Amino acid sequence: MLRNFETSIYLRYIYMESTMEITPETIPLLKKKRVLSLERSRILYHFAALVEKHADEITALEVWVNGKPYDQAARAEIPLFIRLFRYYAGWDDNIHGLTIQTDGPYHVQTLHEPIGVAGQIIPWNFPLLMYAWKVGPALACGNTIVLKTAEQTPLSALYVSNIFHEAGLPPGVLNIVSGYGPSAGAALASHMEVDKLAFTGSTATGQIVLGLAAKSNLKPVTLDLGGKSPFIVCEDANVDESV
Repeated sequence: MLRNFETSIYLRYIYMESTMEITPETIPLLKKKRVLSLERSRILYHFAALVEKHADEITALEVWVNGKPYDQAARAEIPLFIRLFRYYAGWDDNIHGLTIQTDGPYHVQTLHEPIGVAGQIIPWNFPLLMYAWKVGPALACGNTIVLKTAEQTPLSALYVSNIFHEAGLPPGVLNIVSGYGPSAGAALASHMEVDKLAFTGSTATGQIVLGLAAKSNLKPVTLDLGGKSPFIVCEDANVDESV
């Protein structure tokens, strides 16, 4: 279930009644509205500071839900997560168009604008780093987001997204969907009013996502594919044969 997709900031806002499920009709775009890039930057910097303040509990949650070693989360993933959002916060007032020299009495320029609603699907292996790589650039560039977490590891994304509201992000700009790929993921990939899709996961699922995007509104898709499976090496394993 999604709740209260409503805001009046960034490029667009979206609304959905709180009891509705994700279907091709549940994310209609209603309005366009701009906000100063300085405000976006302030929110991202504030968010990074709040995550740093709550780093211990976020680390514990990431370890608990994902099963990774504590040191990996504490010394690598969470510090990188904070650094990434501070980096993206610096983008906001550095996104410029170009003035292009041309022959004749013409003025030619390019203008970079938000694309609109960004659909994002992330995997389980590095939940918060994947979150940062998807959410940070999209927010810095002024887009709204619908992000689907991996069904195995939804909690840390939900936790830090709540911190975003404390940092000043309006409700409805960042929307988190916890669900399975064939239902929630497929609905997001095939939605007619999602303007851009980013997916990280297996090659086989990437092919499905690309097909759904093409069959709907031919939305542009960014794919980061690989596909790796976790395994446990027991004490009696023959390492030479296993690795």
